[in-house]
Amino acid sequence: MNPLEIIQTVYGKDYEFGEKELSTLYEVVKLATRNCLEWQPIETAPKVPFENVLLWDGEDVRLGFYWPRHEKFYSDFDVVYATHWMPMPELPEED
Repeated sequence: MNPLEIIQTVYGKDYEFGEKELSTLYEVVKLATRNCLEWQPIETAPKVPFENVLLWDGEDVRLGFYWPRHEKFYSDFDVVYATHWMPMPELPEED
């Protein structure tokens, strides 16, 4: 979703904004979206069991998940000693 689509989802497509209000909301959503998709230190990763996240170990990007029983991140059932993580981006919409 782009920032305008997010704003329309929250307020509805028919909501009429003033030019300044829409511009401000657009910048806020753009900034929040950009920050959500940047690499974050692994210490800030959500420890939601088996939720897919992207993991960076200093060499490779891997799709991984947190396994609470072992309190570690895994990819293909191998421990990943990640230094950073990123949430999964939304999949593109089909045409």
